[in-house]
Amino acid sequence: MGFPIPGNAIEQSLDLNKRLLKHAASTFVMQVEPMMASDDDVCAGDLLIVDRARTAQSQSLVVAVIEDELVVTRFDPKEAPHEVWGVVSAFIRENP
Repeated sequence: MGFPIPGNAIEQSLDLNKRLLKHAASTFVMQVEPMMASDDDVCAGDLLIVDRARTAQSQSLVVAVIEDELVVTRFDPKEAPHEVWGVVSAFIRENP
């Protein structure tokens, strides 16, 4: 006995490059180190899809350079300007 398959819920093929990489030449995957995670949505060990071609919007999850360190944080244009290294377009978390 198997599991029922809903009508259109299953794609014939799943191309993660098409789904996750809007600007392939400027997109990187990076793993979050414990000291990088300053946002509650991101945990150490998460894999981030970081697009350097995207423009950060207010409250976008970004990788920023703060005091010569890469930090994952929410972009706030009203705060002191930090160098935005890239915008997080997606992240992957493995279940333990």
